[in-house]
Amino acid sequence: MAAKKPEEDYEPFKCTPNMAKICRFLITEHADLVRKQVRGHGRLPIHKLAHRCNRTLVQQMTILLLKSFPECVQVLTDKRVPSLLSIPFIQQVHPLIVNELEIDEEASLLAQMVRNFETAAYLSKHSSSNSSLLDSVVDVFSSWSNVRVSDDLSAQKRHTQLKIAITCRLMKGNDVSNDEWEDDDDDFDESSSESESEEEDDYYDEYNRSAGDYIFEKVFFGGIRDGDDWDSDSRCRSEDEEGNDSDEESESSSTGEEEEGDPDETH
Repeated sequence: MAAKKPEEDYEPFKCTPNMAKICRFLITEHADLVRKQVRGHGRLPIHKLAHRCNRTLVQQMTILLLKSFPECVQVLTDKRVPSLLSIPFIQQVHPLIVNELEIDEEASLLAQMVRNFETAAYLSKHSSSNSSLLDSVVDVFSSWSNVRVSDDLSAQKRHTQLKIAITCRLMKGNDVSNDEWEDDDDDFDESSSESESEEEDDYYDEYNRSAGDYIFEKVFFGGIRDGDDWDSDSRCRSEDEEGNDSDEESESSSTGEEEEGDPDETH
C-alpha cells in the first residue's frame, strides 16, 4: 500500500493564470468536453466552478463555459448539487451571455444572406433579363446589413459586454461558497485565493476601461479566441506604459538629487 503523503507537504490546488490559459484552450478547441457529464453524478465541469464565482479567473472560466454551452443551466444533476441558476453570479450573467450570443448569431446570419444574394446575382447575370433589378436589391440589402451590423449590433454587443464586466466586478467577493457544493474529496484551500496575481485581479478593471474602444470588426466574427488575444494585448500595453512611467519617475528623482547637491559642493 502506498504511503499517505504527509499533511505538511500538501500543496493546495490554485487557479493560476497558466491554468486559466489551459482552460481557455480546452474550452475553445474542445467544446464537446464541456457537455460531457460525470458518470453517476450528472455534473458538468461548470458545476465544479459555479460556487466559487467570487474570483476573477473562475468568473472568466464560467463565462467561457456558459458561452460554449448556454443550455447547461437546464441540465439536471443529482439532488446533492443545487441548480446553476441558484448561483447569484450565473443568475446575473447568463441572460447577458444569451443576449450576446443572439447578437453574434444575427450578425452571422446577415453576413451569410449577403453572400447568398451576391452569389444569386452573379449566377443570374447571364441567364436572366432581371439581373439589374437583382443587383439593385443586393446593393440595398448589403448596405442595410452593413449599417445594422456596424452600428446597431456593435453598440448592443459593447453594451452587453460592459454589463457583464460590471457584474463580474460587483459579484467579486460576494458569492459565498455553499457547503452543499463541497465534495468529500474536495481539497481546495480557500486561502489560495490570496496568491492570485495583480494581473488577474485587475482583469475586469481594464476590460471596463477599454470597452468603449472595443474594435467590433476585429472580434465580432472571431469568437472567444479573438477576444482573449485582445485582452492579452491590452494587458501587455498597459504593463509597458507602467514600466515607462516608472523609468521617467526614477530619472526625474535622480536629477533632483544632483541639483540639490550642487550648492554643497560650491561651499
